[in-house]
Amino acid sequence: MAAPEPGLPLAVSLANLRALLDAGDANAAEALGAIAAATDPARTHRVDALQRAIDAFDFEAAIALIDAWVAEDPAAGDHAA
Repeated sequence: MAAPEPGLPLAVSLANLRALLDAGDANAAEALGAIAAATDPARTHRVDALQRAIDAFDFEAAIALIDAWVAEDPAAGDHAA
């Protein structure tokens, strides 16, 4: 599975990142980089937490962080955004 393309809506990018993590795909770090580059400053704490989990190869924790982000942030859960 390839890393998400730049410019995708946040919800789609997070869903793609979640799928990469679920598959244990090494492209997860690259996908997170694309998300980080497009993320507004109000969400940087979420990206930082994801980065720490991915750096530690704790993909289960990263998936849980994505799930929490999607549940708490309407833009992250709206695939049409």
